[in-house]
Amino acid sequence: MCNANEQVKASMASTNEESLMEGLQEVGSKIGLDPSKIQMVKKAPSYGLRICCPSEDATEELHKLD
Repeated sequence: MCNANEQVKASMASTNEESLMEGLQEVGSKIGLDPSKIQMVKKAPSYGLRICCPSEDATEELHKLD
């Protein structure tokens, strides 16, 4: 998110982690990703996100997404 514009940064700051997780799961399901692969989302400093997955395989699958 380092390259995100100020509007995106403000939106992220005002959105709770549960809503961010639901949004990521929704986007993931639209591209064929099983929503259960995203177990938890935490906000990180500098407007980043930490995405927790239930397994190493799920983590690898997310890393491969473009």
